[in-house]
Amino acid sequence: MYLDWFHFSMRTLNVIRKANLETIIDVISLTEVQFNRLAGCGSKTTREMKKFLNTNGLDFSPVPINELTKLEICSLHKLLALRENREVV
Repeated sequence: MYLDWFHFSMRTLNVIRKANLETIIDVISLTEVQFNRLAGCGSKTTREMKKFLNTNGLDFSPVPINELTKLEICSLHKLLALRENREVV
């Protein structure tokens, strides 16, 4: 799912765009420290992203995409379904 689909502050959008982060997978593949070191990123941006991830059952983590847990995959599926305004199966 693309990060542009969600409502982030302009500050956070600028950071993720400068870092070429396009999807939630791009973000959760980073550690919190790596995210915080992105150009223009500070504590407010990191807090906002961490809150967004935690609200959706996700967190910063350096795991490859093929090792995502069922919970993370389920959370991503639910987010996509909500974005598309459809029932979650």
